[in-house]
Amino acid sequence: MGVLRMLAETFVFNTSMRGFMKLYKTPHRFLRCLWALYAISMLSLWITACYFLIEHYSGFYVTVQQSERIQDITPLPSITLCSQAPMGDHAASLWSNGTIMSPMHLHAAMKRSMRNAFGNGTSRRLSQFYAAKDVFYADKISTYFQNIDITEARRIGMRPEDLLVFCLMKHTPNNNPSVSHDEICRLSVKWVRHPLYLNCYTVTVDQEDTLDVSSVSLILRSGVAQPLPLQGHVFDLFSQSQGLKISLHEQGSHPNIDESAISVGMGRNTEIRYTLVQHRRLNLGNQRSNCLDSEKTAKQRVLRDFDETYNYTFDACMSQAIGQLILGECNCVSAFHLVTQVPTRNTPFCHYHEGENTSSLLSRLDCVRNIKLPHRIAQLRTTTCLRRCNFNQFDMQVSSAQWMPTRWQLKLVLQLAPAWDIMIDHHSSEAEVAEARRRLMSFIDSPNEQRQLLSNTSEPDISRLTLVTVSRATYNTILKTETLQVTLSTLLAQIGGLGSVTIGLTITVLFEVCEYFYLTTFNIYKHLRDKRRKRKNPAALEEDEKSDDDGGSGAGEGVCDGDCEEDAIGDIFGDDNDDDDNKSSVKQDDSAGDHAHK
Repeated sequence: MGVLRMLAETFVFNTSMRGFMKLYKTPHRFLRCLWALYAISMLSLWITACYFLIEHYSGFYVTVQQSERIQDITPLPSITLCSQAPMGDHAASLWSNGTIMSPMHLHAAMKRSMRNAFGNGTSRRLSQFYAAKDVFYADKISTYFQNIDITEARRIGMRPEDLLVFCLMKHTPNNNPSVSHDEICRLSVKWVRHPLYLNCYTVTVDQEDTLDVSSVSLILRSGVAQPLPLQGHVFDLFSQSQGLKISLHEQGSHPNIDESAISVGMGRNTEIRYTLVQHRRLNLGNQRSNCLDSEKTAKQRVLRDFDETYNYTFDACMSQAIGQLILGECNCVSAFHLVTQVPTRNTPFCHYHEGENTSSLLSRLDCVRNIKLPHRIAQLRTTTCLRRCNFNQFDMQVSSAQWMPTRWQLKLVLQLAPAWDIMIDHHSSEAEVAEARRRLMSFIDSPNEQRQLLSNTSEPDISRLTLVTVSRATYNTILKTETLQVTLSTLLAQIGGLGSVTIGLTITVLFEVCEYFYLTTFNIYKHLRDKRRKRKNPAALEEDEKSDDDGGSGAGEGVCDGDCEEDAIGDIFGDDNDDDDNKSSVKQDDSAGDHAHK
């Protein structure tokens, strides 16, 4: 108990925290209880608050700060176009001559599979009905896409010249509308496959023109207006329509058509005004906020879909990883994700239908359904696929109005606009220049009454056309930057502020801790030294103490030698030594008395 008391008194006499000195020196029991309650409650409050502050700091919660960069000229995004009526005009002839299997042929094969699943019609086993039901719900265009070769899908789908009728871009240097001018687009076109729309196309304005282009106007054509004679699936009712799907995304990236595309109807003048939003994420190196902090690292991870390559994005990486997961566990290729392995007979598409035998198809579908994707996706988000620290997003505002073109306007634009470019282009041949000159002179010399003649023609079919204009809302860029809600300096300031308010804990306590360990070590060493000397020679220890007392009294009050500090500490924490000295003196007196008696 003496050592514990010594440690406690050393702490009380040397700390600057509030309440502990009062707790020790107050003579009244009631006040000591009050100060004890204060010290315990404030210390508990401070420890609890520190726990929640540290927990909040370790969660790495962020705040998004938004700013705006004025006149920040950036390249135009890529535009991906898909026809919701996916079949081209040339599909019927390919089906009729048997070059490519028609949807009706697949539809008939699936009906025979349903008939085989029912058996003789007298059985009422639920497994047969479930099998027939799965085949029935699989009767749609995406199943047809997975039962033909990818080259055949490209042949029967929309071709780029069928989908994109005309393109006009507006140049606005320095964002000054008074000097803007129009010209035909110079585009690069890239094929993108999709199981619902077969052929989609990504168009990108050439890099040399994209900085001062303020808008791009596209005249687009949809697929066939009516179902073709050999076209038909039951559940195409919920996917096909007379319209287009349009998606804006970064140049070189894979479009996320299923999540980010918007629908545009035919015969409409649709304007898509976008604002570029640049995101800057914090890379803290933990599972919650880990990201690819280098554009070079992101570019090195090239993604592939069949023979097409794309720059790294989080969505495309997740699509590829899920496709590989399905391939590994179910031995089939998912058509709705990026395909890294070309389907074969051994590893077909998951909805591949092998004649009238549906067992393989149903087993693959059951395998894909039983994959616990939410758990797997959570793992992929923190290991295989990381978000980029810097990425762009396009916020779109869509407006639409009735489009009212006339045939003579469309025909003159389609014929004459390319003729002007041929005349200007130095690389045009003499035959091309002569034909372009003939068209232009015919238009210039023709009377206005010819417009009526042009309006009587049936081409082009206006009912299958629509106008889409993609334009910048402004040349400004919105910048969203992540910052930590609680940084290390903020955490230390909050902990220090709470400590100062509750128990008076300041930075001085750190030095007091060092002082406490020094004094504790010194006192324990002195205590053990005195006990060891006392066990060896108690009489010599008493003589040393008496000599110390005589020397102190002879020197006068207020004067002491170098051992004064040790004597003072010994007076405070020397209870055990005093007791031992008293006991030894009593024993000596008793022995002296016995000797005199004898």
